[in-house]
Amino acid sequence: VTISDWLKHEVKNSFLGTYPITTIKNGINSIYDIIPVPDDVQIKYGIKDKFVILGVASSWNSHKGISDFVRLANKLSNDEVIVLVGNMAKNIELPKNIIAINHTESMHELALIYNSASVYVSMSTEETFGLTIAEALSCGTPAVVYQATACPEMIVEGENGYVASPHNIAQVYNYIQLIKKGKIGDRESISLKARRTYSQERMVAEYLSYYRSILG
Repeated sequence: VTISDWLKHEVKNSFLGTYPITTIKNGINSIYDIIPVPDDVQIKYGIKDKFVILGVASSWNSHKGISDFVRLANKLSNDEVIVLVGNMAKNIELPKNIIAINHTESMHELALIYNSASVYVSMSTEETFGLTIAEALSCGTPAVVYQATACPEMIVEGENGYVASPHNIAQVYNYIQLIKKGKIGDRESISLKARRTYSQERMVAEYLSYYRSILG
């Protein structure tokens, strides 16, 4: 069982390709939903009245696109800011318009940050699924991702986000501006579709059904 169609294709081309292979996409915690964000949360992170471009990773490195975020920061206007959540190496120097949040205290706090974002950007080139993209979409935040590995599977262009060529910062910024101008679906619709697609209940039901089909 693979967690994305891209990974299914990779497995089919491996020594495991002679076995039956099916895709069951990951489920995410139901806390990732549209929730109101208190002003004090936005003030705490210095993002009040800002157009927030969010990225989330367990730790930031070249594969997660940290250098591309720095390049993107050079294009931002004064009302735009990048927020990066995740462990940041001390030797990485960030421009002033990138706010680094090394960790969050809970999933609820992370959900508030997703809800505070105007757009979620994934500059990762190595994802077997893209869990943070699913979490962001479930919070109603549109996403811009790279045309790499499993990430594009989550995007319906113009509806819940856009797909850019890897490392094409000009194209990423152009898509961000389209979202800023409202050329995207509404947050409620984005959230509803994502929560249905990536619900834990759906994932568990699909695994149980598949197990029973094997046993049957």
